[in-house]
Amino acid sequence: MRATSSRVSNAAIAQPGQAIRRRRNTRTACGRSRRKTSTVSWRLLSTIPRGFQHVLPAVSLTERKRVVFASPKHHHGSVDLDVLGRCPIFRGVGPAELEGIRMNARRQTLERGAVLFNQGDPATQCYVLESGRMRLVQLHPDGRVVIHRILTPGEFFGGIAALGDEAYPVSAEAVEASTVLGWSKEAMRRILSAHPPVALNLLRLQAQRIQEQQERINELAWDRVERRVARAVLRLARQVGRRTEEGVLLDLPLSREDLANLTGTTLYTTSRILSQWEQRGIVRAGRQRLVIRSPHTLVEIAEDLSLPADKEKPEEEH
Repeated sequence: MRATSSRVSNAAIAQPGQAIRRRRNTRTACGRSRRKTSTVSWRLLSTIPRGFQHVLPAVSLTERKRVVFASPKHHHGSVDLDVLGRCPIFRGVGPAELEGIRMNARRQTLERGAVLFNQGDPATQCYVLESGRMRLVQLHPDGRVVIHRILTPGEFFGGIAALGDEAYPVSAEAVEASTVLGWSKEAMRRILSAHPPVALNLLRLQAQRIQEQQERINELAWDRVERRVARAVLRLARQVGRRTEEGVLLDLPLSREDLANLTGTTLYTTSRILSQWEQRGIVRAGRQRLVIRSPHTLVEIAEDLSLPADKEKPEEEH
């Protein structure tokens, strides 16, 4: 398959796509000052209210890597159609219509750690994850990172591009080597006009995502940290869980820091909770590996049906 390669461009201050150069004074070993020029990438977070914007370095959790673009004419149709058929927004669409939708897509292959789009970039494309694992990540003004969603094959994302001229509110990063199918906003709008069931499915999906976000906001506001972590682990088990002799393995690289970023807590608190669960035989945690050994106990914690391991201790945070 013939492919061309390109690097994901950095975003700029205020207006995405514009680069700035910053000059700063540096001292040489002999004490003389010299001018040093460096190109710095910045992001103006669109989520900050007007008048309170903060300019932050536009950095991802890992260094940006190469993204490889493949020509659509080399697609294997059966594979693409199978993935599209599992995608919620294409439910009820026949094979002939799916083939037409597929022909408008562009396949992109990402290495592990590559960034498909960055928070604040203009939303120009919608995507379906064909293979691999990705995550949607948001950088907050105080430097904290929140993982909003782990994506698995067949999931649709970047839908804001189809609904308006907005910027992506999150960054999309490959957790492992991944392949996505992308449609330009113009192509997706033509698809929505030509196939009303797709438009209805997209509205349903967006409503479901809003409801999920509201549930997570409620968890952050009212639930104990241990319960939040239990619910996050169970959500991942439903997405990527695989039964093994040890128990239910979360089949994706997952560090304790990732789990903390998923639940809006600290690495220290997440590590303490996992250590307590290991002592009780609920999970087995390794380096970027988590096995649920007692799913029923984890459900009891998530639903607040059992006495938590640290009930007598005051909560460090919410």
